[in-house]
Amino acid sequence: MAAAESTDDMAAPVDPPKTNADRINVWRARALTWLSGTPRALPEDLMKQVEQQRQKSELLIGWLQLAIVLAMGVLYFTIPAVSPVAVLPSFVPALMIAYTAFAAVRMGLAAENKVGAGLEVMSILLDIALILGFIWSTHLQYAQPAASYLKSPVMLFLFVIIALRTLSYEPWQVLFTGFAAISGWALLLIYALTRAGAEQFLTGDYGLYGSGPAIHFGIELQKMMALLAVTVVLAIGVARGRSLMFRSLLDQSAALRLSKFFEPELAQGVMDATALMDPGKGRDAECAAMFIDIKGFTTIAAELTSQEVLDLLARHHHLIVPIIQANRGSVSSYIGDGVLATFGAVKGNDTYAADAMRALEQVIDVFRRWHAERQARHQVPLEIGIGLEAGMVSIGIVGQGSRLQYTVIGTAVNYASKFQAHTRKDNVSGVASYKVYDLALRQGYVPSTNSMQVLMGQRVRGVGGQVDLIMFP
Repeated sequence: MAAAESTDDMAAPVDPPKTNADRINVWRARALTWLSGTPRALPEDLMKQVEQQRQKSELLIGWLQLAIVLAMGVLYFTIPAVSPVAVLPSFVPALMIAYTAFAAVRMGLAAENKVGAGLEVMSILLDIALILGFIWSTHLQYAQPAASYLKSPVMLFLFVIIALRTLSYEPWQVLFTGFAAISGWALLLIYALTRAGAEQFLTGDYGLYGSGPAIHFGIELQKMMALLAVTVVLAIGVARGRSLMFRSLLDQSAALRLSKFFEPELAQGVMDATALMDPGKGRDAECAAMFIDIKGFTTIAAELTSQEVLDLLARHHHLIVPIIQANRGSVSSYIGDGVLATFGAVKGNDTYAADAMRALEQVIDVFRRWHAERQARHQVPLEIGIGLEAGMVSIGIVGQGSRLQYTVIGTAVNYASKFQAHTRKDNVSGVASYKVYDLALRQGYVPSTNSMQVLMGQRVRGVGGQVDLIMFP
């Protein structure tokens, strides 16, 4: 029995069932996420982009608001009253002026990215107040019973105001605008019903409703249901669109981050869906391949901490990668302290050999300066070894499933690696074949140093036969 009790004690704890309060909190969180359309974990830089776009949308909304108030003003002041005794209510022109001033201020704040939720709520309420105020004033303007304004075609502008808020990409603004419009129309209906003699205008006859200032509850209910339906449909559309926008931004951000692991041209090709991404497929290209390596790095790294090794590699790459890229080269792979660079492989050009030779000289030069700096600081000096060859290579994707790798394969790559290893034997900084040197000269390369040495008929380990070499001390 004791053993059984021990087994029970060791059993994995079972999560207690969720209470109703927990379920309510979960649904509340989901509702808030849906209303905002914002993922729970969005990088700060993406949130800044979204906020900038939102402020631009608010600026566009401001321009459209000015267009709406202009249309309202034209309708109000150009359509004459039918009764000479009608008294135009003074608050409508005042409301238009105040609305115009508010819209202008709001546009200025949007231009400075300062439109917040409070200002948006005020703007929505003013939108609805402008339309409803205009509608309410029509029975005074035309000296008609209050029930007459319920047939005003200006009511259609409420749908425009609701649709206007879809430009904000925020579902809550659409919902708030729709419910404000429905509430405002309900208030207009209540006002018409509470006027003296309003009971004589109540009817259930559609024919009678169409021929005079009558109040038909069914029709007014249909109007409010239409407002509600449009509001809900637009809010759902905005929420879905906003969700897709965030997914797109997250995918784009991930692609940009992942692109740092690839050559810029290759990464752009992948993002543009123009690169070959099926493993085992590729293409041939004429290019120059360059291997760069720190001599004796394994011995040096054994005396350093892991962080010091990483700092050393970071400095190493910081020095040579910009030189490669400045000469139209691309880094194909990092292998410890070694770097494989290609010129003309990913993006072909007619000067790939000349570009590679210039890059080789510049890398040697910058490494010499770094060598001197480290000596002055009494640090372990570093020496570089570079191998360079040109020829036809195969460029493609290798790997399986979700783990793919871009690679460059060919005799030129293999020989460049062997030449780099040969730098240790002859104690030089760089070794290139005479073939790539001669090709570079024909492509416009002008050597910047006279210290290079031509050695004919040399033997290099791993390279069959004799080869003519260019040595860089």
